[in-house]
Amino acid sequence: DLNAMYRAEPALYEVDFHWEGFEWVDLHDIDNSIISFYRMSEGRNSILLWVCNFTPVLHANYHLGVQLGGTYQEIFNSDSARYAGSGAGNPGPIYSQPGNYQGKPHVITLVIPPLAVVAFRLTNGAAPQQPTAPTADQTIEAAPSTEIPAKK
Repeated sequence: DLNAMYRAEPALYEVDFHWEGFEWVDLHDIDNSIISFYRMSEGRNSILLWVCNFTPVLHANYHLGVQLGGTYQEIFNSDSARYAGSGAGNPGPIYSQPGNYQGKPHVITLVIPPLAVVAFRLTNGAAPQQPTAPTADQTIEAAPSTEIPAKK
């Protein structure tokens, strides 16, 4: 699985020998023994977030400040049941939220399994927007689009 992922993810091999392919996310969480970092391809077309937990403690609601907003999808989990692990993980997409957390402009909430390494692929997709009622300065017009045009 790791070799297949290495071949499929340009972030793991394109910028191997230069600092532009690596960026620390958090290396200061000494209380939980968790480190996290980005691996990036040339031109940042492929970005992976890696989170490593060096303790036997499950973190079910781990908040992590991230520089890059978007959607994070778990692509590797060393604690997966596939590898005889506990199976704790992040089965669906994780949407970053704006906010200053750990000095970063976005925050994500993750499940970090015990004694595990978890990798996430970052996409620029934003969280699905909840429909809102039109405000007083908006009108609804019949159109093929689902957008609510602003009143002129």
